[in-house]
Amino acid sequence: MNDLEFPRHTRHLLMLAGTGFLAGLVVSWILSGTESGSKADWIAAFGTWVIGLAASVLAYEGNRWQRESSGREQAERAATRRKSLLLMRDLAKECPFLRDGVARDREKRSGNLGMGYFRLKFMAADAKAVGAKFDHVGIKLSDDTVHALYNVESALIQLVGSIKFFMIKYPTGREDFDETNCNETKWVIEAADKLALRGEALCAALTVELESSS
Repeated sequence: MNDLEFPRHTRHLLMLAGTGFLAGLVVSWILSGTESGSKADWIAAFGTWVIGLAASVLAYEGNRWQRESSGREQAERAATRRKSLLLMRDLAKECPFLRDGVARDREKRSGNLGMGYFRLKFMAADAKAVGAKFDHVGIKLSDDTVHALYNVESALIQLVGSIKFFMIKYPTGREDFDETNCNETKWVIEAADKLALRGEALCAALTVELESSS
């Protein structure tokens, strides 16, 4: 903004002041030839007119400020919602990696693996699953997205519960572990598979939310 430019509300106030000054000159010229009683009436009328004009300008500026403030608040809310949607979608994308985390490594698909192998993998998956928090409080979501989010959070609880049950039943040092007859291992893997599928569904729902808000 150069030295001769002013904000809109400042220009309005300057216009008001200029109008009032010109009106004052006109009234002064008119009053120069009138009687004192008439002068009082003219002064009262002029004062009322100036006050009314000032009130109109101030009301206009107040309404304009409210509109602009409301627009800024809406933009901030939209930006906050979009950020939350992006974070939740990134978190949903992690669900298939949890499935991969509890599954056998490709080079170890055959043979009976020891309990320590599964304990290490399940502990890592448990730490990641427990830390998965979908921050959706106060965020407007469609019914489909709410349903998909509920399914993911339920699957996370199931996965964490299955892992903890495995850990309790097979503590460190137990030697009678047999993977082929271990239902607890299967339950963890099944829970991780379910979480992966539900995570993909949530990711798709959140993508729709983001596209509709852009």
